[in-house]
Amino acid sequence: MRMEQPKEAKNNRFANILPVMRYFYAVAWRTSKPYFLTVLADMLMKGVSPFINIILPKFLIDELIGLRRVDVLVWLVAAIVLANAAVYVLNNFLSYFQNRFRTPIDNQITAMLAEKAMNLDFACTENAAVLTQLEKAKTGISWYSGGVGGLSGALTSVVSGTITMLGTVFILGMLSPLLIALLFVIIAGSVWITYLSEKQQAKFMKELVGVNRKFGYYFGLVKGFQYGKDIRLYGADALVLDRTDRYIREDWTQEQGLIRLRQKYTLIRTGINAVQQVLLYGYLGLRVLSGAIGIGDFQMLISSAVSFTGSLSGLLGQVVSLARICDFMNDYRLFMQYPSEQREGTRSIDMTAPHTFSFRDVSFSYPQSEALSLKHVTLDIPAGQKLSIVGLNGAGKTTFIKLLMRLYDPTGGRSSWTGWTSGSTIWSSTANCSPSYSRTTACSPSPLRRTSR
Repeated sequence: MRMEQPKEAKNNRFANILPVMRYFYAVAWRTSKPYFLTVLADMLMKGVSPFINIILPKFLIDELIGLRRVDVLVWLVAAIVLANAAVYVLNNFLSYFQNRFRTPIDNQITAMLAEKAMNLDFACTENAAVLTQLEKAKTGISWYSGGVGGLSGALTSVVSGTITMLGTVFILGMLSPLLIALLFVIIAGSVWITYLSEKQQAKFMKELVGVNRKFGYYFGLVKGFQYGKDIRLYGADALVLDRTDRYIREDWTQEQGLIRLRQKYTLIRTGINAVQQVLLYGYLGLRVLSGAIGIGDFQMLISSAVSFTGSLSGLLGQVVSLARICDFMNDYRLFMQYPSEQREGTRSIDMTAPHTFSFRDVSFSYPQSEALSLKHVTLDIPAGQKLSIVGLNGAGKTTFIKLLMRLYDPTGGRSSWTGWTSGSTIWSSTANCSPSYSRTTACSPSPLRRTSR
């Protein structure tokens, strides 16, 4: 059988956002529906809560400068304090229940990945690209993206940022429309820097996957005591340690590049923020001196402008971050597209009757290889016959057994079992042949459990 490659991810990372959200939120909906209520409530709370410290302090300052009524001041201070306390409590409440309702979702996604890995078609288990894709899938739904929690966090930031941005635009539009245009120019530069930073970081982290997989293998040999005897017996300690050191150096070299990249973009963003503060305070200060706005309005506009720039740059930055997260999580989705092994059929076989294995001009090459491991093999193996397979390393002994066990189908020629060829429909057998033991001779009926493609 020739393994079909999964559909590749699109070059545009933003194109993966909707497919990834549909895939993972469908799993989340089937697993834990209350999770969505906590996410929606979190979006609304984070979008509205900034206005507590934007609007209420204006009235407090106006009262301090104006009538100075003690009872009104007490009520305004109490309102600010209690509102912020309520937001804090609600935030912790929602965070607790989000984590609680998300746990079964994370477990389900991990279980789905494990089940897929265990049920892969055998050709996939010997394919380096598939094994790398599996590593990408594991890291893509864990510390690279944060999984469903990271996806929901980025989406929450996008939605709540939109709510906050629209509210601050309304306030700024009433009191200082020109300020909006000024802030848009500054934010555009900041967002572009964020986009370049996220793009480069994603590239670095994807390149690390292959190195980490190799490092993890050799480091596992070094730290695993169970391999110590074999390593010493075969004198492989120098080889194992050399490979471990090599991949440590490769990993650290790439990590240093990532650190330098982050430092560079952090410095650029710091400069942009400094320019923004100078222009913002300078412009609004001149308006206060000219009598166009009061001190209370100055405070509200400063808070609105800061919240506006934070929400808009955060919104656009979170869209970029959401695309990056979905790009990582899409590796999971791609891995799940690899073909699974088909184990059973509907046709039954009389295992008591004599049967014969037959190879007729069988040739075979492994996937992604042009070299033939077997060339034009013809033989019959009747029931009860004992057969010894002898040959040099690389002669094709293991490959022959794999074809006999129907773990692969021939590239050329024909294999059959009592007249039923490798192109036949699958059927079931009364033999208990677990795929976990498919390499043992005790499972000779297992060649008949799969369908040829």
